[in-house]
Amino acid sequence: MSAVHRLYRSLVAQWPLLLLVPLALLVLAPLAWMLLASLKTPEDYAGSLFLPRDEHGVALDRLTLANYGRALRELAPAMVNSAFIAGATAILAMLVCAGGGFALATRWRGRPIASAAVWLALIVPTPILVAPAYLWLSRLGLLNSYWGVILPAVAPAFGVLLYRRAIRQAISPETLHAATLDGCSGLALLLHIVLPGVRATTGVFLLIVFMTAWNAFLWPQLILLSPDKMPLSVALAQARDVHFGDRGLLMAGTVLSILPIVILFFLVDRPATIHAGGRKRRRLESQRALVAQLDRARLS
Repeated sequence: MSAVHRLYRSLVAQWPLLLLVPLALLVLAPLAWMLLASLKTPEDYAGSLFLPRDEHGVALDRLTLANYGRALRELAPAMVNSAFIAGATAILAMLVCAGGGFALATRWRGRPIASAAVWLALIVPTPILVAPAYLWLSRLGLLNSYWGVILPAVAPAFGVLLYRRAIRQAISPETLHAATLDGCSGLALLLHIVLPGVRATTGVFLLIVFMTAWNAFLWPQLILLSPDKMPLSVALAQARDVHFGDRGLLMAGTVLSILPIVILFFLVDRPATIHAGGRKRRRLESQRALVAQLDRARLS
């Protein structure tokens, strides 16, 4: 069989992946344009679409990082605010949803009613809850505070259902029953057995909640009144009105706003080993880790 024929057969076998190439280019082209625009001066931004040009052709030496320096100086406080709001929201939501999912994954008398309430909360559209939540936070005195932005987002219904399914699939009732017989409390079960057993779900959930809180725009504008407490999404919108003609600065701020999400995504999306020997080794390690977790839970 010739090399050309083998290449043809390989392309035919992988034709669904080939269809993704134009889609990937369609998605990446605006991102590439935004990245290059953030490295241009105002003159180059108006004079070229992608790379800056001069009379000799493409001029890569005219690309500059000055826009990022200016964006960091103006948006650094807003980035710190967004990091605190998104990080606190993600951690608290993980603890609350893991506890709720663990409760729904076990058997107790009021579980059907609690499950129905969670499903009802999932069905209700979020915009309907904006006015009641605003009045509730106003009576609690949480307006113009970070906690007024964080607390309404720490118990998403989808997170409770996600953890319930993950716990049912990853941890057997026999394991929980054995730990309970050994004197393990509910909190120790959650911290030492449940959360280590659903690490993959926790990573995905943290990514989703962090990204949602980082990109939140409407709710922080309603709750926060002081400009020094505004998150990055609101600060970028305000900078667009102030620096409307300085597109390089705005593009640099936009790149900085998506950079933490990209880094977090690559930290969560680690490639899994598919070799059979690797699966057996990981299964043995997980069993040993489970025994160690039971010992720690019993001691606590």
